[in-house]
Amino acid sequence: MYHCHLQIYLISRQPDGFAAIRDMAPMEFFTHTFFESSEPQQALAARADLILADLQGMDAACETKKLAAWKKPEADLVVLAVGIEGAHGAGELAEKLRISYDKYGFFMERHVKLAPVETNTAGGYLAGVCQGAKDIPASVAQGSAAAAKVLSLFSRDKLENDPQIAQVDIKRCVGCGKCIDVCPYGAIKKIDFRGQPKAEVVETVCQGCGVCNATCPQGAIQVSHFTDNQILAEVNALCQF
Repeated sequence: MYHCHLQIYLISRQPDGFAAIRDMAPMEFFTHTFFESSEPQQALAARADLILADLQGMDAACETKKLAAWKKPEADLVVLAVGIEGAHGAGELAEKLRISYDKYGFFMERHVKLAPVETNTAGGYLAGVCQGAKDIPASVAQGSAAAAKVLSLFSRDKLENDPQIAQVDIKRCVGCGKCIDVCPYGAIKKIDFRGQPKAEVVETVCQGCGVCNATCPQGAIQVSHFTDNQILAEVNALCQF
């Protein structure tokens, strides 16, 4: 029987730079203690069994030499975690394509497990480091998956659209344009109906997210098969049990 205790020194200027490591649970016969700082410190480095350093924004060569000189003689490993961010202008491109992206500038998939190469906009696919840090095998595999998705679209004579889309009640619409402002897909446009401004849904673009439904102050826009009356009927049915 043995027990191993590690003192791990985390260096990062990002508050959540090593959040996943910091939150990991102890393993059987292995425990650990974390101490961290935003800049390399000699006293902490000398105590560490393991040093994890995110040197983004620092002089990596200089700080590496310091850590190597400061670490205690029996330290076995010093790991440098080089940060990576999305390409410059990625956020602007994502907004033009109407796809989601995170605070680091990486594009986001529609679903992590069910749609790992698809975006929230139909017909948009992801591959490689635009989605996050990846090695070459993962990028190649993702590129092949994205290409297969595109080929499946081109092989069809006609494309099917999800029937769950928004519909406008012309009689209740006052043409305020709030639904146009909040639609993430640009699927709603303003038209002139008998001399009055009204909203109209572009059915082939609408993804049925329901943002317009929640925003409309007049309740003039509803998502097909998920109208307010239908949802209330479902709730009433559940309350009877």
